[in-house]
Amino acid sequence: MLDTGGEIVQRFDQLKAQRGTFENTWQEIANHVLGLRNFNTTRNPGEQRMRRIYDTTGLIAGTRLAAALHGMMLNPSSKWFFLKLQPEEMSQDPEIFEWLEHATKSLRYVFTEGKFGFTNAAAEWLLDQVYFGTGDMFVDDIPGVGPMFHSRPLGEIHIDESWNGKPDTFYRFYIMSARRVVQQFGEDVDEEVVRLSQKEPMRDVKILHLIHPRSETNTKEKDRKPWRSVYVLYDKKKIISLGGYYTQPHMVARWSKENHELYGRSPAWQALSDCKMLNEMSKTLLKTAQKAADPPLLVPDDGVLSMVSTSPGSLNVYRAHVFKDDPIRQFPVSQTSVITENILAQRQSMVRAAFFADAIAMPDQPGMTATQVIELEDKMARSMVSMLGRLQHEGIDPLLRRTLDVLERGRFVMPRPPQMRGSEVTVEYISPASRAQKQTEARSIMSAWASVAQLGEVAIEALDNLDPDESVRLLAESQGVPPGILRSVGEREGIRQERAQAQAAQQQMAQAQQMAGIAEQVGGAGKAFAEAEAVGPEQQ
Repeated sequence: MLDTGGEIVQRFDQLKAQRGTFENTWQEIANHVLGLRNFNTTRNPGEQRMRRIYDTTGLIAGTRLAAALHGMMLNPSSKWFFLKLQPEEMSQDPEIFEWLEHATKSLRYVFTEGKFGFTNAAAEWLLDQVYFGTGDMFVDDIPGVGPMFHSRPLGEIHIDESWNGKPDTFYRFYIMSARRVVQQFGEDVDEEVVRLSQKEPMRDVKILHLIHPRSETNTKEKDRKPWRSVYVLYDKKKIISLGGYYTQPHMVARWSKENHELYGRSPAWQALSDCKMLNEMSKTLLKTAQKAADPPLLVPDDGVLSMVSTSPGSLNVYRAHVFKDDPIRQFPVSQTSVITENILAQRQSMVRAAFFADAIAMPDQPGMTATQVIELEDKMARSMVSMLGRLQHEGIDPLLRRTLDVLERGRFVMPRPPQMRGSEVTVEYISPASRAQKQTEARSIMSAWASVAQLGEVAIEALDNLDPDESVRLLAESQGVPPGILRSVGEREGIRQERAQAQAAQQQMAQAQQMAGIAEQVGGAGKAFAEAEAVGPEQQ
């Protein structure tokens, strides 16, 4: 159980020890590809982090992939989701429809308004996905403000999974100054920490924050929310704060995952060896170019020979009178290299392929048709379908549910109508990535109608096999059309009924006019006949 500070620290130490191999790989990626993040090393703030990176192919390709994912899935300048209700028929209720529209707009406001921090947090979250394979976004609930989004550094976050493979235990190990600890937790946090905050306010204090299901503790605490929150002074194993959350606040998603592993693997894992090779080759080429521009020199001297140095611009002393004359001359160092541009280009293309550069590339061709653009988006979505699905399932779905829960509990969203009780609110994604994944279904529908239309020219009965109304609704869904655009089934049938009534009325009016015309003609003919009879045959 996780009842005491000692039990909490003990379990954290076990989880940290288990991921040592992951941290070694992550640190290599940070050193040789990204140039950022600390895992098993400590660096001073502002320290230069690019000293080992001589080729930036991996850095550029990875940041482009993260930016492309941001634009495809979480673009703040476009609508990428809307809320629905299950069963969908209930969404036709005017009160429910109004609530869904209001809740969707409230969520979009939170995701686009800068004060909530979603855009920056999402960018950092996706960057961790691309380079390290695991990213964590924390959705805090600030009373009177609403949700606040933070991307937690992977070096601070340690996780454990439940029986069904979903992360359900989250440790955050971080360091704060004694001054900040007292500011956050108050004067009664710990006597030693309070003294430090007065005498050495910048002294580091290690903090451990645990969030886990409350079912894993036997303690009788006042806060009984489903997710338990515990802050612990790591060195003293002392609990300093207890609380809870109604919904899981950590959104940990993995890019791809091996069985029996807690953390994910990223494109940078595949590209790491090529990136390290490119760095070494680029370093060698730079040395060769430096020696060609500023070669080492030989200088004659009557003294003892010094150690040979082949670095650019170095001086090497040799014994005088060895040569015919004793000028200063260049050291005989080869200025050619076996590393060619073809070898470099081959390695760089492998790195770009690992980061899906071909899939996310959008050629700038003048006069591209809409069909060509759709095909490119479809290619991109098909290349990353498994990764996008995992990001959506592990990260974006719980993110939307957590944010909606915070808004509802803070009364930033209108109360749910009573008739919604027992129904599930679901999410329909309309981002470019989601639309691209649905293009196959849309093309199949259009192809079926085109084929059946040709048969209909011979046998009109063939068209009876296709449902035009359902086809239109499926096409609209595949194009990401918001539900407010489509009329409900009741509205559609009402329009058709009114149209049929209007057509019937027009038909009756036309028939009445036609009958009136016939009657007038008949009446005119009868009148003429009567007049003719009155004149008599002698007068005709």
